[in-house]
Amino acid sequence: MKRIVSLLLGLMMVFMISTAMAETVVVKPGETLEMKVSLSSASGKGAEVGIKTNDAPVTFVSAVGGDVNDTVPPKAFNDFFVVVNIEGVSIKPDGTGLSGNLNDYTLSDLTDGVIGTLTFQVDADAEEGTYTVEAYKKSGSCTVAGSVTFEVKKAASGRVPGDVNDDGEVDMIDSVMLDRYLADWDIELV
Repeated sequence: MKRIVSLLLGLMMVFMISTAMAETVVVKPGETLEMKVSLSSASGKGAEVGIKTNDAPVTFVSAVGGDVNDTVPPKAFNDFFVVVNIEGVSIKPDGTGLSGNLNDYTLSDLTDGVIGTLTFQVDADAEEGTYTVEAYKKSGSCTVAGSVTFEVKKAASGRVPGDVNDDGEVDMIDSVMLDRYLADWDIELV
């Protein structure tokens, strides 16, 4: 009977973890989170992609180019960045590789795919709650997709509930350890 209960608990934990991971990222104040931004139905020579923080307690940290096109990463984030496809030029994540004005280059049509990953830092004084940061098309002929929903949680005891091995994350390892403990294996929980 104990093994059946252990199996059911393990399956419930796996289901809860996978469901939570697909919907919301749980972060603590001061941690960083990433948001991938992609284009689809892209045409034309360029686009501007806007970012709505929706009053989320985050600060922009960096932008790293993606698999397609050239994302001109902002040096100081205003609320958008430029996406172009420049023939014969590769813009590096730090913005180098492009000099002068975009009018000095030959632009190709945009390509569908991931154009970049944005990193944000959750403010140190962020209040607990659920927030969303999202990308949108500011200008250009394309569809823009990208958002991250995150929940800010302040751990009162410094421990994450469900974190059986105390590594700061609730994951499959915790589920396996709990299953083995409940099945009377020789294992100690932290």
